Amino acid sequence: MNKPRIRSDRSVRSGRIGIALGIALTGVVAISGCSAAPSGPTSTDSAGGSGAECPTSSTPVELSYWSWGAGFVEAVDLWNSTNPDIQVTHSDIPTGNAGGYQKMFAALEAGTPPDLAFIEFDNLASFAGQGALLDVSTYLTSDEKSDFLAPALAQVSLGVEGAMYNVPLGGGPMALVYRKDLFTQNNIAVPTTWAEFEAAAAQVQQIDPTASLANFDGYGNANWFAGLASQNDAQWFANEGDAWEVTLNSGASKEVADLWQSMLDAKTASSLATFSPAWSDALAQGKIWSWPTAVWGAGVIKTSAPDTSGNWAVAPLPQWSAGSKVSATWGGGGVAVFAESKNPCEAAEFALWMGNSPDALAILNPAIGIYPTTKSLLASDLFTQPDPFFGEQVIFDEFKAASAEAPNFTFGPSMGNTYASVTDAFAAAVGGGTLSGALDQANESVISSLEKDGFTVK
Repeated sequence: MNKPRIRSDRSVRSGRIGIALGIALTGVVAISGCSAAPSGPTSTDSAGGSGAECPTSSTPVELSYWSWGAGFVEAVDLWNSTNPDIQVTHSDIPTGNAGGYQKMFAALEAGTPPDLAFIEFDNLASFAGQGALLDVSTYLTSDEKSDFLAPALAQVSLGVEGAMYNVPLGGGPMALVYRKDLFTQNNIAVPTTWAEFEAAAAQVQQIDPTASLANFDGYGNANWFAGLASQNDAQWFANEGDAWEVTLNSGASKEVADLWQSMLDAKTASSLATFSPAWSDALAQGKIWSWPTAVWGAGVIKTSAPDTSGNWAVAPLPQWSAGSKVSATWGGGGVAVFAESKNPCEAAEFALWMGNSPDALAILNPAIGIYPTTKSLLASDLFTQPDPFFGEQVIFDEFKAASAEAPNFTFGPSMGNTYASVTDAFAAAVGGGTLSGALDQANESVISSLEKDGFTVK
């Protein structure tokens, strides 16, 4: 199988990829085509950062690592201070879907990729399908691999049994983070269904016309909307052999869109750019009372609204059917080794350290809310202690439960393009359309893009 030419845009051509990929949040759908096992050292059960015996070098091995978010510089510095023979240079890049992945594809096109990069689970297919990622499974012992949670291993295998195209670093189970003090003061019950959520939004608007129960994050974060749609049993892609079915505009997705459209029309939900200064100010000033978000969102709130410490709490996501227990996922990813790395063994060793080291977690969890994907790290005291910011609640109990309740959701072959299509369609709907209609437009755009790039669409 010839190595495909790397594209620097947001899509991949099916004629060049060696594997047809369909990935799920908690499982994997069928995969077709050919896939070759990577060459690499024989894995051993020796002690150390990985199960591989890396070749001896007379000079320190130098690796480059690209990622975004707080804490990574400090984690790399810690690694460098304790591993003089393997030195890592960290480069901070834009968030993946905001330019980081384009930067990676451009570097691959130019033949100058880093040794390693943080890649979210939903974008692995775009890279691995072009032969850009190394299967690092042969560099890990069986004990090291079995320590990772099965859903995380499923997401990074891309349907190839035993493969790991990414060392999982953190997951993104979702829950409802809310201002417990404001709910209590105004006798508003924490909503357990989305119908109750909409009713609570109307109550908040009556109490304070300048406040909203929640912000619609979908205008800039289509993957947030995808998570909520998945909770309603929506599927955006299905893969059968070499053919793809695209259903961004299914009834389940439109039901989610219609709920938020109703709140936007009634001005009971805000439409700020998530993570913008205005959005952070709204959180800090009590103008956004809740946020359906991933586990890492707890850290974002601490940074955005530090003076509100003690006033927040975490509850399960509202349900579409009373009594159900279904969660969702937003984000999550790990450290991938690019196939062109000249030091794949050492790169895999560093990637594994990032994914299973208590020392790295002690930096990354407080800094960016990394929620680990290994059994050993989840047993850490970090996830059993009351959190003063959240009124002494042990918030990770809620996220652990959510992680076990996440539904299957199939990722398509070019999620960057899919998210861009949804975001663009949502943005165009402001003031002149509906979110439901935007899903129709995005669906057509994604189908057209996939067909243009050589994919078969049913």
